[in-house]
Amino acid sequence: MEDFKSCREIILLDILYCTFRMASFTYMVTWAYFYCSYRWNILSGQKLISMRN
Repeated sequence: MEDFKSCREIILLDILYCTFRMASFTYMVTWAYFYCSYRWNILSGQKLISMRN
């Protein structure tokens, strides 16, 4: 019974670790996407302004 309990704890820790990894990965991807689109909007906005002038 003790082996089963420790095994279950290890599985729970693995699931928590995987969830944390996935969450941080999703956060990084979302942040990078927003940052890139933000930079691209600034660059394209500058191009539009310079084209008008």
